[in-house]
Amino acid sequence: MSIVKHTIGALLFVAATAHAATVNSLCASIGELAESIMRARQSGASVTRMLETAQGNKIAEALVMDAFNTSRFSSQPFIDRAAEEFRERAEVQCLRTLKSKGTV
Repeated sequence: MSIVKHTIGALLFVAATAHAATVNSLCASIGELAESIMRARQSGASVTRMLETAQGNKIAEALVMDAFNTSRFSSQPFIDRAAEEFRERAEVQCLRTLKSKGTV
């Protein structure tokens, strides 16, 4: 769970300085957060604890809720694949959202 907490803190910092960050690096950071959240979900972290760790960050909360739409896996290759795919979906959604707002 400390990885998620650390990553959320990093995301909050990135979001606070988003004016200096490129769109790609911002979306990559969101992807890293998504991967950490999925790995925590796959390791059995509770939704309540993960939402508490999100500290009110709406992006992190949305990712936590979305992660619980994915079943838990017991096999490491399936866990890795779930985390990678969740990261990729988060990055693509970030880029699409920013593109639709004319940021990209």
